[in-house]
Order: sequence, then structure tokens, then C-alpha cells
Amino acid sequence: MDNEILRVENLTKVYKTDVENVALSDINLYIKKGSIFGVIGLSGAGKSTLVRCFNFLEKPTSGRVYFEGKCLNDMNDSEIRSIRKQMGMIFQNFNLLEQSSVLKNVLFPFEIINADRKSSIEKARNLLKLVGLSDKEKAYPSNLSGGQKQRVAIARALALDPKVLLCDEATSALDPKTTNQILDLLKKINKELGVTIVIITHQMSVVESICSEVAIIDHSKIAEVGYVKDIFASPKSEIGKKLIFGDATVANNLNIDVNNYSRKFRLVFDGNKVKEPVISNIIMKNNVPINILFADTREVDGAVNGQMIIELPDDKNIINNIDKYLKEVSVVFEEVTSDGN
Repeated sequence: MDNEILRVENLTKVYKTDVENVALSDINLYIKKGSIFGVIGLSGAGKSTLVRCFNFLEKPTSGRVYFEGKCLNDMNDSEIRSIRKQMGMIFQNFNLLEQSSVLKNVLFPFEIINADRKSSIEKARNLLKLVGLSDKEKAYPSNLSGGQKQRVAIARALALDPKVLLCDEATSALDPKTTNQILDLLKKINKELGVTIVIITHQMSVVESICSEVAIIDHSKIAEVGYVKDIFASPKSEIGKKLIFGDATVANNLNIDVNNYSRKFRLVFDGNKVKEPVISNIIMKNNVPINILFADTREVDGAVNGQMIIELPDDKNIINNIDKYLKEVSVVFEEVTSDGN
């Protein structure tokens, strides 16, 4: 495809020690140029191994990796190093040079390739301006906050004008406010520089706020892949449901002692489109009380979306009527079990 920048085909990674450990199994995935793509999974699912296979920091046991249509499997070490320069990386623990100033940290990639010193300093300062740290170039990492350290790491990753920025749990060590600031910066970089961004995370909130597409990895395999808004509205895999429902999974386990109330449903709606008082209309049209077990709103791919878990009587006619009405107003309506699935 002309608009893809990364592709993996039938990728498997096995670590052999005393026993075989399958980190990735038959992964098929492609990422579009200029997109912000998320890879999410629980700890140990294989997501960090996958991102390291993208640039051959980890060589796959089998399968193929393509960058802009060129297969890394067919390249020699020198060619692979050239490809890596086009894929910047940032990590959870920042990986800064503690004995070097902020400016010298950003200059480090230029020094490796013996770039012109004067032009390198100018570019490094422009990158520090981009990430909002122009006043910190003489500071040392020990004097910076976690968010500031990550901004330095981002500036350094952008030094050689990469086409892709690989972010491996880049916000996991940050508080929620700082996380949002870093995600806003990544959005800005994507928009202004056209850099494709791959976000590796275990936090669904990160995917929802910044990514347009996502792959969910579970036990070394792709469980689900697609547009974030579609997966949020109707996750198909068990792990997808658990990641999307979040607190709703806990809410579903609440024991509410109401006679004949035994079925729970999830409503998902676009807050920018649904203007009707949906719950009030359901109550009035069907003359039925509703238990609201959980409700929240989230920004998913730039749009405000809401979800709600409600409990209804086990009455087929009532449920069919509600289903019909919700389809008319474009609200997703699906049944969930007591454990959130």
C-alpha cells in the first residue's frame, strides 16, 4: 500500500533458554504514514518486543518486517542501521545521559554521525524550543521533572528527522497531568512534522486520547485491531472488553438487590451527535425503572464519547423496544455479563 510505512507479516519471536518462551506469535500488522497508532496489552503480552522488532533491535525468529516497502530481513547490518536512523525511540525511563546537559543530550545523535557542530547546535536548540525547554539547555537531568526529562528524550529522538517515532511506555512513569501534556506534545509533533507515531502502552486512556487505530495484544497474539472509535464502541475480544470497560467491569459486580433485575447492558454514544435525553426517553416510553451502574465520558480519537452500564428487567419485549429506540438515535446497545464481558 502506498500510504503504509510499517508492516509485519507472520512475525514470530521466540526466546530460547532452558525452555522456549514465545513472545510474539504470527503477528500481521500494518501502520499508515502520518498516523498515530497504538499497541496495547497487559504486562508480558509482547508489545515491547513487537516495537523492537519494527527496527530490528530484536530480530524476529520468523516472519518479515517492512519499512516503506523495504524488507529489513533482506538487509545487511549497515542498511539496518540506516533504517534505524529513520525511527526515533523514547522509553519509560527516559535513557538520558545523566552527566550531560540537556543541550548535550539532544546533540548526542549528531555526534554519533559526526555532523557539523554549528548546525547541530542550532537544530538542537530548535528542537528544545519545539518541546518547550528552551530555558533548560544548560540544566542536567537530575534537575528536571519526569515530564521535562521525557521532553528532552523526545527532542533527542527527533534529532535526525525520523519518519517514525516509537514510544515504548513513554508515559507510564508520569502522573496524569504530565501524561496529558506529553500526549499533547506528541499530537503536535505528528501534526506539524508529519511524523508517524507508534504508542506502546498498557493504558487504554492513552490510546483513546491520541490514537486513531489500535492493535490489542494478548498472550503474544493480536486479539483485535481496528479504529479506536470502533473498538471502543464494540470490542470483540475478551481482553478488549476488559481494557475498554475499565471501572465498568468493577461496577458490574455490584450486588444490587432488585427483584427481576438480572440483565445488564452497555450503552455507547457520541456526545457530539446524541442530543436526546436517552435514559429519560427510555423510562418514559417503556414505563420501566433503570439502574445506572456506571457512567463516564472519554475523548476517543478527538471526539467525546460516553458509555454507561445499566441494569434492566429480564423482559424480552422491553429490551427489544429499547434496542429499537437506541438504533434510531445511533446509540450502541450490547449486553454484558456480571464480569464485564
